[in-house]
Amino acid sequence: KNVPIYDYNLKDLSLELPKTAKDVIHARHNYPILLPSNLKEKRDFFVDALKAEGVPVDVAYPCTLYQTDMFSGDDYNKDCENAEYITSRLVTLFTDEAISDDIARMSCLAIRKVFNWLCNNE
Repeated sequence: KNVPIYDYNLKDLSLELPKTAKDVIHARHNYPILLPSNLKEKRDFFVDALKAEGVPVDVAYPCTLYQTDMFSGDDYNKDCENAEYITSRLVTLFTDEAISDDIARMSCLAIRKVFNWLCNNE
């Protein structure tokens, strides 16, 4: 239920928002956002600042799977530049039914505030 609020209120920022093909019904259990490339080094700061603003946000994938202990063996390909590039920029908003429309709108205001600050102070 929060997805339309996020879509509408964040569409004019230079964030990459999730897209779904018209003929697909997506469960949208979360709302992944990609920061612009020039802000990838600031992802953790961005998330921490949003949390400080009360936004239900996290980094669902802090690293690629092959960088985890589970896949630390030598049998795995560890040359996935695209996966590393995406995970370094990925931030996840939650879409749980418990998140009210007011919290979703407040979250968007906080995202705009923190994102604009980052863009103006990089």
